Amino acid sequence: MYKSYNKESLLAMEIMKNYASAFILVLISSLLTFELHYHFVPSPVLSSCIIGLCFTLIPKRFETHGITYCGSFIGMTLSYFGNYPLYFLVAAMITSITFIASKNRVMGYGGKLGSIAFLGSFASYLLIKVLNASL
Repeated sequence: MYKSYNKESLLAMEIMKNYASAFILVLISSLLTFELHYHFVPSPVLSSCIIGLCFTLIPKRFETHGITYCGSFIGMTLSYFGNYPLYFLVAAMITSITFIASKNRVMGYGGKLGSIAFLGSFASYLLIKVLNASL
């Protein structure tokens, strides 16, 4: 017995797989950048470069390069906001959604990855501040 899927459900499953993999990659690269900076490397920029270099060793067919650089940019900002676990999750979620949504729309613009990481970091910082203030 084979279960058949229509085109819309297959497309929805593909989109969810893309969002989930982007979220996991952003979360991993931001955590690795933060931990590398916190324990070993004095500069958050240098730790972001090291993480970016390590992820470029993964073959290009897996398409991990851009999204992991976004995550490493988030990891650089975590040193300024503190080690707050909810911040990691919210920033990774907002950044991965923004990255996937703008993947085919914003092409050829410089600073795209940093801008997306800034948007995710700043939005999660504001969201957490508002939630902490209201509780």
